[in-house]
Amino acid sequence: DTIQALRGHINVKSKQGEGTTVTLRLPLTLAFLEAMVARIGKRLFVLPMEEILEIFQMNLGDVETISATGEKVFHHRGELVSFCSLVDFYGLEASDSTTTEAVVIVMETTFGKIAIPVDELLGYQQVTLKPLEGQMAGIRAGGGCALLRSGEVAIALDAERLHMRYN
Repeated sequence: DTIQALRGHINVKSKQGEGTTVTLRLPLTLAFLEAMVARIGKRLFVLPMEEILEIFQMNLGDVETISATGEKVFHHRGELVSFCSLVDFYGLEASDSTTTEAVVIVMETTFGKIAIPVDELLGYQQVTLKPLEGQMAGIRAGGGCALLRSGEVAIALDAERLHMRYN
């Protein structure tokens, strides 16, 4: 109950003869966040560095749709990884470029890995994180607002909530 009250998640995985792994994830609550800043269309997002596993460029033609669920996935390093387009998730205006490749950020969640394509990486920053309040409180998978060095505001993504709501 306490973990849920903090908007956290508990994941328990057991394999007979191998043991049990219990993973606790708590939401972003720190005043400062080590983050990767990314641009998607005209929007800015920050992604917590501690949850980023890998960043690479991939061919978007490698993304497949699971017919039974509609989930988009691709094969990477011998496993299926969920593919989450924030353009689709948030209904953002798509980028003008019609490229077949994208920079993808792979993040770790208790539900597995999730890959997020971005238009541009703007670099690493330590950002000031503020809670989402008022009309912004309803932003799906938003972990807070991040104040960037430039004075711009970006949405801090909560990969746990994004993965849970996207699939």
